[in-house]
Amino acid sequence: MNRIFKSVVFTLSMILSGCTDAAPPVVLGRVPDGGIQPQLISDREGGVRLLYYKHLNSDSKQGHLYYRKYVAVSQRWLKPIQVATTAYRNAGTIGRASMALDDRGRLHVSWFSINPASYYYSRSNLQKSRFEAERSLLTVDLSEVEAAADVAVYRDRVTLSWHAGPLDSEPARTVFTMTSVDGGETFSHATETGDTELGACACCSLAADFSSEGTLIVGYRSAVNGEGRHMQLLSVGDGTTDTKLIHQWQLNACPVSTNYLSRDTNKRHWMVFETQGSIYQVLLAGKETTPTLVRAPQEKTRQKHPAMAFNSAGERVVVWGEGFGFFSGGDLALQLFSSVGDPTSSVDTKGLNIPDNSFASVTALQDGSFLVLY
Repeated sequence: MNRIFKSVVFTLSMILSGCTDAAPPVVLGRVPDGGIQPQLISDREGGVRLLYYKHLNSDSKQGHLYYRKYVAVSQRWLKPIQVATTAYRNAGTIGRASMALDDRGRLHVSWFSINPASYYYSRSNLQKSRFEAERSLLTVDLSEVEAAADVAVYRDRVTLSWHAGPLDSEPARTVFTMTSVDGGETFSHATETGDTELGACACCSLAADFSSEGTLIVGYRSAVNGEGRHMQLLSVGDGTTDTKLIHQWQLNACPVSTNYLSRDTNKRHWMVFETQGSIYQVLLAGKETTPTLVRAPQEKTRQKHPAMAFNSAGERVVVWGEGFGFFSGGDLALQLFSSVGDPTSSVDTKGLNIPDNSFASVTALQDGSFLVLY
């Protein structure tokens, strides 16, 4: 782990923390290049893929997406690769970009530009050395859309999922999908897939992934009668669609929340999300899905924008921010869990602040430790 600590270079210094002798080490670091909104994926070879957004300068409202790869053999980050040719204005935490990795190692990236208002897509070449010219998959109406879409990959299927509908009538909103069956070469037209009786929270983002059997799952927040801001799980299979209530939250306002899907060592999906200002986690496998509180807030602040990762031993980490405002990143918070689900002593994150309009991300390294960027 010391070699990793010395070889990984970030804009700010990193902190290497071991909780206890039994707990896996955790590496904490800022996003490189002064970037925000990190997305982390670990590949089968033990490498780590990073996607992040960076403003053109301190005064600009526009910026670019960048991709970097961490090479496990040489234990270093490669130079950043710019994803798209055209700078765009980021829509904040709910407008975050999305990244997925297919079986051949090709990266698929989607992002939401609000000027012009569109869902964009690009994919890397097989060598991951560059990205194709970006494509506008869908021009959107800002009176109906203000959150990003999420990209998911299963074999040659690439799916974009989002919610849309009138912003002033959230009960009338629902989830839509757009699918490619040729690895991102072409995409279908938008298809309504959500339950129209549930609505969709306009300024909350969703999370999408495929099960190991190829079922598309989408975690999103509903808006039943304008106040049922419940976490829902939408499952879309071959000719079947099902929606399951995960957790209730009665609120006559939009909480500007996000959720995150992760897989454990048994390829079972977990979801972390916010309800009433606290972060919950839930195993989505089986008939019973009972969310549990990750950890109570240390102060009377709001917990928001969580992420989760599992290592090869089945241990997991949940990260999030704690703060007051919708747009402030808040203080970095982290909770470790053992392979049997017991909380273990957490890493000290005191004094580590997530930048505004950003969040933390986590992934497992090949040696069982965790990397957290914020």
